[in-house]
Amino acid sequence: MAAELPKKASPGWQTPDILPVDEAFTLQTVRGVGKVEVLWQIKPGHYLYRHRLGVSGSHRLGAPEIPDGQAKSDEYFGDVQVYYDALIVEVPLEGVKPEQITVEYQGCSDAGICYPPQKRQISL
Repeated sequence: MAAELPKKASPGWQTPDILPVDEAFTLQTVRGVGKVEVLWQIKPGHYLYRHRLGVSGSHRLGAPEIPDGQAKSDEYFGDVQVYYDALIVEVPLEGVKPEQITVEYQGCSDAGICYPPQKRQISL
């Protein structure tokens, strides 16, 4: 007779809590004079990749001002820069102000869960 597998995981086995992407990385924008700020609040134990950030618009935007991140050796992307806790990216508005911007980003959790790349359309 074959041994039966346990129906419950042993008490020492725990799966990490996986937050929904919008909870792990809360995104908002603030429109200012001649610029828009893209802000992320990043939950503890999660991080965003610098090389996976992007902002584009329906009209001309200046180059996003992305601060340097923290160095990390990543098993998927190699040596990268990441952001923990919070991130603010300033985007200059040139000429006619855009009605909408597209924000792209990707992040992971320290528990080894990576979220798929995200793309958000935001009306200003």
